[in-house]
Amino acid sequence: MNISDLLSVPEVKERFKGYTGLVTNHPAGEMLAPPISDRTGEVAIAFDYLLRFYTEHLNQDKKVEKNTWYAQGAFYFQYVQSPEEHLDFFLRLEREYEELIPIYKNYIKEGKVTKDLFYFCLFLAKFELSNKVPIDILVESYTKPHKESIKDLKSIFSLINPSHFLCDKKCYLNPTFGIGNMNADLIIDDTLIEIKTVSKIKWTDFKAYVNQLLVYYILSLIGQINSKVKRSPIKYLGIYYSRHGLYWREPIAEVLNTNKFFKEFFKKYPMDGSEHLIDYREFKSVKEIHKDPMVIEMKEWLMKYLPIEK
Repeated sequence: MNISDLLSVPEVKERFKGYTGLVTNHPAGEMLAPPISDRTGEVAIAFDYLLRFYTEHLNQDKKVEKNTWYAQGAFYFQYVQSPEEHLDFFLRLEREYEELIPIYKNYIKEGKVTKDLFYFCLFLAKFELSNKVPIDILVESYTKPHKESIKDLKSIFSLINPSHFLCDKKCYLNPTFGIGNMNADLIIDDTLIEIKTVSKIKWTDFKAYVNQLLVYYILSLIGQINSKVKRSPIKYLGIYYSRHGLYWREPIAEVLNTNKFFKEFFKKYPMDGSEHLIDYREFKSVKEIHKDPMVIEMKEWLMKYLPIEK
């Protein structure tokens, strides 16, 4: 189950409906990098990789923890299932991937931005999308990254503000939570960040993005960050609108606006002790929130829909 599957479950969808209207700090801004390529979905995925690489380079003197790229798993999933007549196709792509890896490694070390780096990110995006189409269609329709897509990535990349992605102690690239097939984009110190490469900033979409971040946050309480218990708690949620160069960031307590949040929750899911509602903005630390029985109950409720990875 991925994040979209989870949020499409009627009961979960209903549970996460409404309270995000309490968020008053709604981002707004002009699009500064309009699409150049007609392959906007591919460019969006490629930028996810590009921004993670940028974050890794920017913080190479700090502690950076990264997971396997989703593109690798998607590619090899198709590879092992492919019939023999398509074997040469996958071997050719694998050779190209191995030839491109030094470009990524050199960028992390030196920080030199090149067309080859943009090409590699688009190449990975194609890998990631490869498991969403039948193998025959993939083989027939595959093309190398387009020049317009490279120009598009370059334009979006030019808007990055380093201060948004510079960490003090530690950052996580593509973090997982030990539950289902779910991973976030970035965690910079205590801020969980989702990257959105979209043309318009819509209120309805923004609420959906906040829901997505809140699910990740709850998952981090259940399965921990990268399945390791001793982690600094997430205190902030962030969304980076890459085509706008716009970064939204809010404390979790403000997003939840917890009194109203739990009143709604316990009306639908009554349980012992639900009358003791607490405004978490009065707490001294997020650790206290994590230990509160009501938060624990909410985690257990969400667990009904999530398969635990063994």
